[in-house]
Amino acid sequence: MRSIINEFRKDTLGLSTLHIRQAVRLMLDEHVPHTYCWSPSLVPKPDDWPEHVDISGFFFLDLATNYKPPEDLM
Repeated sequence: MRSIINEFRKDTLGLSTLHIRQAVRLMLDEHVPHTYCWSPSLVPKPDDWPEHVDISGFFFLDLATNYKPPEDLM
């Protein structure tokens, strides 16, 4: 995944590539929202985690087969 992101940064955005440590530091410094996909029943979100980090639960693609978004979302 890192090589795809670095390729996009370099070729599309004209930015320099990032080492994994730089990317992690940038995410933390800029409060980039991100989600961990495990059940909070298994591993609850620790109290000392920042608000921009969340635990959503597992993703199940097969549950989305009958989903129809509301018209105002379309």
